[in-house]
Amino acid sequence: MNQPAPLPHDIHGPIVIPDTLFSSLEIIVIVLCAAATIAALFYLYRRLHRHKAATLQEEYLRRFEALRPLRKGSNIRWVEEANNLLRSYIERRFSLHTTRQTTGEFLRSPELETLSPLQDVQTELRRCLEQADLAKFARYQPKEEELDEMEKAIRILIKHSRPEEKGGQQ
Repeated sequence: MNQPAPLPHDIHGPIVIPDTLFSSLEIIVIVLCAAATIAALFYLYRRLHRHKAATLQEEYLRRFEALRPLRKGSNIRWVEEANNLLRSYIERRFSLHTTRQTTGEFLRSPELETLSPLQDVQTELRRCLEQADLAKFARYQPKEEELDEMEKAIRILIKHSRPEEKGGQQ
């Protein structure tokens, strides 16, 4: 009569959990797939958000445009800054050391005569550099027309001295 109560039974037997959930090969495949997905997303992001690198001419034209407010204040300061910008551009574009030379030395330099892009605009270049010397050393106040000519000449110098394109690229 006093029988022990029956023990509860599970409907299903115990679930066996393997020691390793994934084999090392499966882990390597998962990591490689994740890395490939991240690389593809990064590539697409960079491609969609790519900014074209500014050319040297574009950079200097932008810097030249930033000098415009100086023209309203001091004409001499604008001429000096524009001259420095022009000399810096020529130095970077043609690897000439214009900032270490006087205007006369630079204009008579043999390197200048061999550069065909500057041959086409040599009159404008001479006019700009001489105008800048007058303003810088003689404190000559250039007239508005002279400033307009100098501004136009500097733009022409920068635009017409683009490197020649090779194979469709600059």
